[in-house]
Amino acid sequence: MSELSNEIKSKAITLLEEEFGKWLDQNKDLIVKRIPKECKIYPLLCGSLVEGFLSKGSDLDFSVMIDDRKEKPRIRGKFSRQFKHFVEELNGKVKSIGLDHVCDMARKVRTVNYLLMFENCKNPQFRVNYFLFSKLLIPKVMSKEVKERLASFNEFLEFKKNFQSEYRKKFGFQLFKVKDSVFMYPEKYSPKRIYRELQLIVNTFLMAYGLEAKKLTEKMEKELQIKVAEILKSTLTRKAIPIMELKSKSVLRNLYRWKEIARERYKRKRLNFLLKSGVIKNEELNDLKIVLKFFKEFVYEPLLRFSKIQVELANTLNNCNIDIQWLGLRKDHAYISLHNHPKIVCFDILLSKGEGFDVYVKVKKEFENERKNKGFEMIFEKEIEDSSIGIPLSRKIHLTHLKSGRGRIHFKILTLTDRDDVSNIQKKLQEICLWSNHFNSCSTISLYGSSSGMFILA
Repeated sequence: MSELSNEIKSKAITLLEEEFGKWLDQNKDLIVKRIPKECKIYPLLCGSLVEGFLSKGSDLDFSVMIDDRKEKPRIRGKFSRQFKHFVEELNGKVKSIGLDHVCDMARKVRTVNYLLMFENCKNPQFRVNYFLFSKLLIPKVMSKEVKERLASFNEFLEFKKNFQSEYRKKFGFQLFKVKDSVFMYPEKYSPKRIYRELQLIVNTFLMAYGLEAKKLTEKMEKELQIKVAEILKSTLTRKAIPIMELKSKSVLRNLYRWKEIARERYKRKRLNFLLKSGVIKNEELNDLKIVLKFFKEFVYEPLLRFSKIQVELANTLNNCNIDIQWLGLRKDHAYISLHNHPKIVCFDILLSKGEGFDVYVKVKKEFENERKNKGFEMIFEKEIEDSSIGIPLSRKIHLTHLKSGRGRIHFKILTLTDRDDVSNIQKKLQEICLWSNHFNSCSTISLYGSSSGMFILA
């Protein structure tokens, strides 16, 4: 985030917390009468203000949400009119901090049930991206009765978990859609559009794993570069992380700078025009292409392939009281690392040669011979240098045979396909459970076919 963007964000948060706090105090009697204590109030900062990509003249993305799951608040009539009047007054004050106006989303108070049900929602992707990645504000309120009705950070995290869960129930493992041509031909698009598409990949990664990893849900309100750093930990080797982290920081700074120059001098111009005008250097455009290719090939495409089966396998392990340390992706596989398991280090999920997925386990060294003697199929994990995106990045691959050197051994335990015998898969999975002596609390593992042709592990 630039110094200018940081300054505007700080002023916007101060303005909202002060002005909304005053409004709450001024309307204390109305709020106490219409909003039960159980109906927590969530004032939210949303959009580019949270992401760190705002500039002078941006709009103020602000929204208020009220929890109506335990008790029903009465927000129609006088309450809604008073709130709408507050937003109109706020609209006249945002210009003093360099913003243009309050967005239209702010004019209506929304309830939690309304957001969770997704009824008549024409664009669920926008709704999730707008509210799931928002930041909770802390209004400066004097009234004790009003303070009791303000949501805490933990309550907000709980809402985000519920929001992700309901989205998953309604739409399955549907990820945010991105426009492929932006990543293939970025010079044909504006800096702002490129940033938005990159943001969608980053946010869809956090959403895909947010229910299983509380840490990622907590990161949802952070600036884009902080979220990028979390993704790099899950998708790259330790050797490759600092290379891509440095490159991505530079690219995000450049995108912001190009957007500001384009806003001041060349309205809505694409990168091709900025390149010809001398605003962008060829090496800067090349760095952008490298970062975009990385996020498309190393993050988004593996997410599309593996996230559903990976998350469902993780949920099965959680149900068996297995302590999962981390979920991660590589270009050609997904993995689930375990925390302090006596025998198993991690599960790896690879595309099968036929259809479906092969599931492998890496066991601790002292148990490898036992697995070999039982005749389990083996593959070897080795670290290689991959220059396919334009810079050398070390990444891990799986080989059936090693020509030279050493590789970490992984043992195949099962293959999941839509035609496989359910009882046979369950038997194989229970075999590894019984062998590990740590899965005994897992009494039943059921697998059943889904309409998408994948198995759901529950």
